Amino acid sequence: MIEGWEQHYELEPVIEGDFDYYKITFPTTRKTTRKTTQKTTQKIIALIGKNPEISRKELAEVIGLTEDGIKYHLKKMQKKGVIERIGPARGGHWKIKKSEPYEL
Repeated sequence: MIEGWEQHYELEPVIEGDFDYYKITFPTTRKTTRKTTQKTTQKIIALIGKNPEISRKELAEVIGLTEDGIKYHLKKMQKKGVIERIGPARGGHWKIKKSEPYEL
């Protein structure tokens, strides 16, 4: 056990290692993941609001996620009815249907 870890983490870190390496993993909580997801979706909504024709590639560059990460968030947001894609993948645009905070 690492002394003082309780002050900063709800869960104890996992320490693995051998003679020539150590790996310390700090588990996250669902609460942390939920907050991060909510912040990401709010950034996506803000960017779509400024430019409805923005691409996944452009969203990924600005937010700092991979294109697959953006695709994941966009699909979840579409399923929840937060955004809607109007027109084809190329040449279409996004429409924001709900901008208030929501639970993914």
